[in-house]
Amino acid sequence: MQEGTLCRTLQRLTERELIERERAAHFPFTTTYWLTPPARELLTVMVPAAEWARTHSELLVRAQQRRKASDR
Repeated sequence: MQEGTLCRTLQRLTERELIERERAAHFPFTTTYWLTPPARELLTVMVPAAEWARTHSELLVRAQQRRKASDR
């Protein structure tokens, strides 16, 4: 990921209140990011969905193949 892309992504996540940031007031000027409570809650419900997708990846591949074939 290029630096500009990372900065834009972090800015969008901050605007959408999914992450918060804090910048050090003096040198070295480090910036720290962390997930907001709603983002942490989202992760708790998304992890099982990701695990399901990993377990059933063949099913998802077949569904994608059928969809591509029907789009032709």
